[in-house]
Amino acid sequence: MDLWGNKWVSKTYENRSSWVAAYFRDRFFARIRTISQCEAVNSTMKTYIDNKSSIFEFIHKFELALRGYRNNELKAHFNSLYSKPFLTTSLPDMDAGKIYTTKIFNEVKEQSAEACALFVTKQVVNGDRLIFKLTKHCDPSTEMKVGCDTSKSIFSCGCRRFELLDIPCSHILCVMKVEHVDHIPSSLILKRWTKETKSAFVSSVSSKGVDSDAMKLA
Repeated sequence: MDLWGNKWVSKTYENRSSWVAAYFRDRFFARIRTISQCEAVNSTMKTYIDNKSSIFEFIHKFELALRGYRNNELKAHFNSLYSKPFLTTSLPDMDAGKIYTTKIFNEVKEQSAEACALFVTKQVVNGDRLIFKLTKHCDPSTEMKVGCDTSKSIFSCGCRRFELLDIPCSHILCVMKVEHVDHIPSSLILKRWTKETKSAFVSSVSSKGVDSDAMKLA
């Protein structure tokens, strides 16, 4: 197909930084990158509401749907606070089970499992900074670089997963293992993914004169 000179193709290519995933590797979107969440809400609402609903029925059913969402949130928060997840790999827990919510912990757990298949092939010292080169088991052609500032416990990786999702990637976890780091440094922890975020938010709202119990159960 001859698309040379096609205006739409040329314009789309010029705007590639707005839609090509490679350009978003270092951008944090709080995991909202598509309209899939809106579509999921629309799909859920359709189970409660149809085009024959009156305005009174709409308000009543909308409140039922909203209560369902809030109940699911409370259940997830309860499970995060009172469950004790653990890693199933040989790597130490690094207090991840105490820090992250259950959902985020499961993602860190997946990265921990992938870290077990990684090897450090080279280490370069540059002042207080160390550069590690990593490869994957049975796939030596795949190489990744991880930078580590030993004085500040700051890690950076070429895959940019932390910048995108704000959880440590498998490459960083592998380097932490090599460096005998037994906890996840604060530089790799985003507060919004921790167990205490909701409680801290409720406390801050309550201090402003809002009934926190009413807000939780609304």
